Amino acid sequence: MGNQEQQQPQQTPKPKSKKLLWFFLILIILIITAAIGWFLWQKFGNKEAAKEQGFSGELQVQAAKIDRNHTVTKTFSTAGDTMSVRAADGTLYTLTVPPDALILPSTITMSALSESTVANWDKGAAGYGVFLDGKFSFIRPAYITIQPNTEMPTLGKTKAADWGRCTIASRGYDPEICAGNNKIPLRGGVEPGKVVTYVSSERKEILLTPTIPIGKENVWNGFVFYPGAYFADKINKTKAGQLVDKMYDGGNDYINQTETLMHLWALGGDLTKYKSEIERFAREKRDYPREVYKGAIIAKVVKDDTTYQKRIEDFKGVYEKVLTRKGSSFLPLPRYYSLLNQLLVPRKKSASIFAAYASSDWTWPDTLPWYDEDARGDTGGDSSWEDDMRERSDQMLRNIMGNRNAFCYDKFQAAEALEALGTLDAADRDAINSILGQCNKKCATLEECERAADDAKRYGNSDALAEALYRIIAFLEQGTDCKAQVKKDLSNYGQNFCQ
Repeated sequence: MGNQEQQQPQQTPKPKSKKLLWFFLILIILIITAAIGWFLWQKFGNKEAAKEQGFSGELQVQAAKIDRNHTVTKTFSTAGDTMSVRAADGTLYTLTVPPDALILPSTITMSALSESTVANWDKGAAGYGVFLDGKFSFIRPAYITIQPNTEMPTLGKTKAADWGRCTIASRGYDPEICAGNNKIPLRGGVEPGKVVTYVSSERKEILLTPTIPIGKENVWNGFVFYPGAYFADKINKTKAGQLVDKMYDGGNDYINQTETLMHLWALGGDLTKYKSEIERFAREKRDYPREVYKGAIIAKVVKDDTTYQKRIEDFKGVYEKVLTRKGSSFLPLPRYYSLLNQLLVPRKKSASIFAAYASSDWTWPDTLPWYDEDARGDTGGDSSWEDDMRERSDQMLRNIMGNRNAFCYDKFQAAEALEALGTLDAADRDAINSILGQCNKKCATLEECERAADDAKRYGNSDALAEALYRIIAFLEQGTDCKAQVKKDLSNYGQNFCQ
């Protein structure tokens, strides 16, 4: 073979490191896991975080931008009335002025807004709101009702919707009486996070005005006292806390405090930092029993038993004042007894605070916090106070109906309050029919005659209904009513049915 080199055996190449393989496998798994986590956070976690985001900056009043294409003007008399305007986005706004809410006739212009009147507060869940302009001040609350995606109401011959306590845009609409008649549990007097905001450019105020839930998701009802902007929205706990701080930085009223603090607590917020402000509730106004009651619950939340007991005494005192001297009642009689109806709805007692039940869809749970239940027990419930109140109220209202010198308006109120108490029997209904027959010949305004006609229909009194309708038609033809009409001299006596 000579010098031929000996052939070396060929070596098999070594496989790649198993460690490197595992490294890439784990890296891929981590990337996939991170991608899934990011996707889930975007879909769920981001939304949850957004729910508790506060306002984007400091809330400040800014100039109202009015939509001149969506505005209405009306002159309201002391008899009250209603008007509506529909914004470009389809939100319907209705102002309801009850009888005797005004001392003098007032002209009010209601205009839809095209932008928010509060810097750093985006468009609300129910639009940008409306601006109420005019020289007016209500001595008793009027109501602003806000309904997204709602058509203009159907108006009858009287240029209003058919009269009814729960009929929005009718002259008889009253959300407080409506809630009581339908026995909507009071539940702290709010729907958590569902607010109506009042903005005053003159006083630079941004305040939550008291709301009145009537059990409808697409409806916001709020108190109105002064000119300014009013809009509806849904807020979270963080925003509620910011609104409380904003409220205490400037001017406010007791009813703004109870409304705002109740929303904060109902959404799971902590009220202890406001305990010194809540202590002052013991010296606050007693005109509105709903707000007095809300103040009692809030005092109970912060364990201020002194203020709690004082507010409970004030609540009872409101009804005592109504019973002992009817003329001193600040609100229409049916409202007082509608509120009692809401308080007396049977409810399940719970030993947990409300925050444990707050739901993301802004609805109040069936179970109640023990704070509310205690207040209910102290003001009525199954207590002797409730029984005594109902018995004495029943007698007082019957005395009004049987009083020959009582005005028809007072008799109508007494009959409606008796209905709220649930104490009417067949003999009472006959008595009411007799009163209707006499009073429907004397109704002096459209609101009074519409109410009289509604009562006549409910009690089946066709003669009284015909009389009320006759007067309604006469008022419409004359363009005035008996309260505004100048009496004719003796030469025309008998030709003016208002005399």
